[in-house]
Amino acid sequence: MSDIDNNELRAETKEQGRAAFFRRIDNNILEMIAHLSGLESMKISQFDKKRTALVVIDVVNGFVREGAMKSERIEEIVSPVLNTIEAFRNNSMKIIAFADCHSENSSELTHFPKHCLADTSESEIIDEIKNAGGYILINKNSVNGFFAPDFKKFMNENPDIDTYVVCGDCTDICVMNFCLTLKAYYDQQNKPSEIIVPIDSVETYDDCATHNGDLMNIVALEMMNTAGIKIINSVEDN
Repeated sequence: MSDIDNNELRAETKEQGRAAFFRRIDNNILEMIAHLSGLESMKISQFDKKRTALVVIDVVNGFVREGAMKSERIEEIVSPVLNTIEAFRNNSMKIIAFADCHSENSSELTHFPKHCLADTSESEIIDEIKNAGGYILINKNSVNGFFAPDFKKFMNENPDIDTYVVCGDCTDICVMNFCLTLKAYYDQQNKPSEIIVPIDSVETYDDCATHNGDLMNIVALEMMNTAGIKIINSVEDN
């Protein structure tokens, strides 16, 4: 067999391998969609009020209404997030609202566009949630609110809380980073915990070139599920 024939055979084999890889990916995505589509909701009465807190991540103007990182997709979760906040508030349960808040020299701004600078409207919680009230505001300077000093303070002051319902944005960035770290924190200490993410109350942005929002949502939710985080459809008030 000539070198040309060998090269053609290798190229054909490589192409077949690539095609098989994408077929597997397609099948896996369909299986993930089927799994996520069949999840049930939870009623607020199913939670222990004294042991459960709601965490709302980055529902701020800079991701919802204005600036370089705003997304219409995030706007779509405002209503279900408000419903979840209302359910927790009506039952006198604790609520945390994380807000992305950066200085001009924040290291995060070397790999994300400038966004949510301190003392600007971008770093403020959206008006609908402000008006609802009843939450503890925690500013954060990274994609992982777990490391915000005020969250550590909250955990120290509320040692009985071991169940967290997490909503907000972005599913595959700040939500996933926080949930995975929080779950790992409890696992490291062999402490029981439940981290819960309602699908109707999380979302991510869309960038056709590099970041397909639908795909990133699916993959992030399944990654969290694999790590022991409970994915549900929604939280319903009674």
